[in-house]
Amino acid sequence: MPVATGSVDACESEYAAIERELETSLDSFLSQTIAAHDFFRAMEKIHGQLELAEKMQNARTDLELNETAVIADNLEEELHVAERLALSAVLSETQEEWAGELEDAKRSLESLGAYLKKMKSAARESDTAELRGAMLSFKKHSKSCKTRLVKIQGLLAPKKHPIYSQVRAAKSRVKKLKANVGKVFDSLSRSRLHGQVKATKADIFDFMKKAGSGRFFVDHKHLTLSSQQHTSRVPLTQAIKFALEELMPIQKSLARLGRGALISGRYECGKDGITLRVGERSVAGDSVIYKEKTCRISQ
Repeated sequence: MPVATGSVDACESEYAAIERELETSLDSFLSQTIAAHDFFRAMEKIHGQLELAEKMQNARTDLELNETAVIADNLEEELHVAERLALSAVLSETQEEWAGELEDAKRSLESLGAYLKKMKSAARESDTAELRGAMLSFKKHSKSCKTRLVKIQGLLAPKKHPIYSQVRAAKSRVKKLKANVGKVFDSLSRSRLHGQVKATKADIFDFMKKAGSGRFFVDHKHLTLSSQQHTSRVPLTQAIKFALEELMPIQKSLARLGRGALISGRYECGKDGITLRVGERSVAGDSVIYKEKTCRISQ
């Protein structure tokens, strides 16, 4: 019975594949649960450092702010590690569930093995009816086994478990912490450069007013102001950045300079002040994107 023999061989290969996948899943569960305690220790340390850093985030000295920024950077790295360990903690807490699923899968595999034995016996005895019945039962239980394996694999990726929420909440706190530290640094820099920023704003305004109309460009190194008669190109210092932010709605665009972004625009003087048409030019793949805004400034 060559056809029957081929069918039995195919079923035997299918059984072996399911058995291997089940053994692999069992090994994965057992190996992952070993690091459960490492996750909880890591999160305890992270929460302690976060509380310390959050108390320091509104400091008014560079030393304390730098220390807070370093802690925040370290916390990001530690959270990456904790995120990898989170699965171990989840599996430790859900051990009863996944152990039960694995036991059910083993029993299903045993039933599948019994039908495979019947098929082999029927094939040897050339019992077509018995072979057909055993094969139909094998196919039915094979689908059931595969469904269980899919469910088991899902238990290895439980992203909605509350433990992952702990990690996400900590990451959100670190992100907020870094943003706050950046704002405080910015505020300190602005206060120290207040006089320079004020003078720079006046210089930019005066250039545009005297020229009447023209263009301006900002890259990650320079600010260029031009008219029909003159061109002024100066280094993009912190004071100039602050001055531009106060004159135009380009704070986000300035942050993207040096990463493929360029700020350009036109200015034109009128009775109500100077009208600015300012845009960000960026490259996305093979496309060049330009977004423009209009604003008016007056002294």
